[in-house]
Amino acid sequence: MNNVKKVLVSGYDLKFWNALQKELEKTGLFEFKQDTTIGNYGHNDQKALELIEWADILIAEWTLNNAVFLAKHKKPHQKLITRFHLQERWTEYPKILDYSKVDGIIFVGAHIMQECIAKFNIPSHICQVVGNFIDMDKYKLPKFGDSTFNIGIIGIVPARKRLDLAFDTLQELLKYHPSYRLHVKGPSPDSYAWLWKREDEKKYYERLYERINSSDLRNHVVFDPAGDDVNYWLQKIGYILSPSDFESFHVAVSEGVSSSSLPIVWDWEGASEIYPPFQLMKDPKNTAKFINLMRNSTVREKLLAHSQSVIKKKYDKKVITEKFIDILISEQEEKFNSTNLEKFKKIIVVYSITNFITFHRKEMLTALANCLDDSSYLLIVEPGSHYKTLLDKNLEDEISLKKFANTEIIPLGSNIGRIKALHGNIPKEVNCDNNLKKLTSLKDSIAYFINQNFKNPTIYHWLYKPEQIKHVSPGEKYIYEVYDEYTMDFATGEVKKDVAQLEEKVLKNASYVFLTSQPLFERKKNHINLKRSKVISNGVVFDLFNKYYSVEKSISNKRKSVGYLGNLSNFFDWKLMFELCVEKENIDFFFHGQLELKDEENIEYFNKINTLPNTYFSGRVTREQGAAAISCYDVLIIPFVINDAMHAVNPLKLWEYFATGKPVISSPMDAIKITQPELYVATNKQDWLHSLDIALQESEDEPVRERRIKMARNVSWDILAEQYYKGLKEVS
Repeated sequence: MNNVKKVLVSGYDLKFWNALQKELEKTGLFEFKQDTTIGNYGHNDQKALELIEWADILIAEWTLNNAVFLAKHKKPHQKLITRFHLQERWTEYPKILDYSKVDGIIFVGAHIMQECIAKFNIPSHICQVVGNFIDMDKYKLPKFGDSTFNIGIIGIVPARKRLDLAFDTLQELLKYHPSYRLHVKGPSPDSYAWLWKREDEKKYYERLYERINSSDLRNHVVFDPAGDDVNYWLQKIGYILSPSDFESFHVAVSEGVSSSSLPIVWDWEGASEIYPPFQLMKDPKNTAKFINLMRNSTVREKLLAHSQSVIKKKYDKKVITEKFIDILISEQEEKFNSTNLEKFKKIIVVYSITNFITFHRKEMLTALANCLDDSSYLLIVEPGSHYKTLLDKNLEDEISLKKFANTEIIPLGSNIGRIKALHGNIPKEVNCDNNLKKLTSLKDSIAYFINQNFKNPTIYHWLYKPEQIKHVSPGEKYIYEVYDEYTMDFATGEVKKDVAQLEEKVLKNASYVFLTSQPLFERKKNHINLKRSKVISNGVVFDLFNKYYSVEKSISNKRKSVGYLGNLSNFFDWKLMFELCVEKENIDFFFHGQLELKDEENIEYFNKINTLPNTYFSGRVTREQGAAAISCYDVLIIPFVINDAMHAVNPLKLWEYFATGKPVISSPMDAIKITQPELYVATNKQDWLHSLDIALQESEDEPVRERRIKMARNVSWDILAEQYYKGLKEVS
């Protein structure tokens, strides 16, 4: 027993802790005592001090006054760990906590951690993210009846839980079928005296009650009492809702998924990090359409399996217990070491087309950074240089903008980082490097960032579009990557003469040219140094898109599905897609990607498609969400218009699709020489209909699926990055 650690746990509410403590006790490594009064008004100081004296390890569940008290009285030999949930960020306690006495702060969500590190000046090296504890086995109970008509929400207090959105979603669902019900579990709002004293909160719930009682909703909403029977209650729930404005974690989602309820999570901040593969919702109408499609689709069970695998890998009791054992018994370590940027002598300035997180070359550049020698650094310059515009349009968070205002580079890895090259027009109230305010151009700002962070480096530029040449000073070396035919209009194939003329000059003077397809090379070869050029295929984050691969049989009596992942722009064949969706009314079509339409005819076709009962548009998704989604569909498609611009395209999505093993149907592109059965190529409506019929019959254990996967593996970014690196070495 001498090796048993004595642990004192303090907190006014231990509902998120107790189950974890039971698992920790089973290890025999710890002896626990609890106190729910430490730090509270009127608590017994003497009793608290005796408990502290007894303990080897102090845990503050919630970083409130209990954490402040424990830090004040902690002994030098003791370890103090606090858990930070959500409500703490609105209190004074994180401001007055002595962090020099704290050995570790555990956040349940990365978004909360990042905000609080900046807001309360918390040392980052003592912070880490460990999600809440979920006992999945507890929830593995059979469903009752037709649970797919029942949507559930657990906890509706305070108003930010957005019960109104749950009602809106139910109202939309009732347009599809009268059997839908909303089940609400948790304490009634008026049972919270503190809440009912807040006039705005009280009126919010009174309006909702009036809405129910004055409409047909009263026959479709069931209020169930609070209790520790959530696992049994979930047996009747087919979909678990999380329509909140903000959450730190939302345990109810994980509980629902564990019980085989499909998660319906709104896109609140942090949701995509806590639940990476989940399809996130944005409005009640589209949410209702998604729920109704899932009820009869082969997609439902696959999406649910993906969701459960994430909960098991990240939050199941065994995983979280092991993490806490390590936290409690390990010695404190410095977990953060800033990189000394002055050691880098070669800086490759990469001009990202979008924010790096959504840039479609992100994975290639990340893989390239892993190949670079120790003296090279990738500096990603994201678009945007006006502080207030970036903030107002939600193009950058305020914490990062303040760092950029002081010429700080935000690390993305040991030798890759990002900036927004701010200059001029920085608000007076923002503490910043005054020299940035004096600069008038992006080029000058980038040069200043480099001067402030590196010591006399050699600079190379990496361009993606001809107009980016304006950022390059005379005599500086640059790499030009031609990943698409940007001298042509993608929708029509018409040549943009001014862009084509500028590109000829850019190609001629480039230190090295990379191209993603042979047709692109054939078109550009007369303007480039052939010895300083290389054709490298587009690639794929293979492990991400392949990890959901499975040969499990689809449920035969459910509706089949077709999926698309990528931008939904004017080069998408909207007329063809409308005709296919109408013709194949017994198949569901899912589209994932940013909608970028300008042509009125295409907008009209989109609206027609969107009103069809067998279609769903999710909007922009993360790579993880996209990978999880397309792995659920029976057939994947690339329905591009056919023209000279698109013939040069080597589409990323082809390799992402192939990594799943799924059958793929594509419009013809000269850059792609793959044929049936690996790839179905369709040139007109009849070809598409015929190819869909054949592809939908393909068995999930067909050998051709392994061949597609092998093709994708061969163009993994990890492999292709080595080829890029060889080209870069020729430049230097």
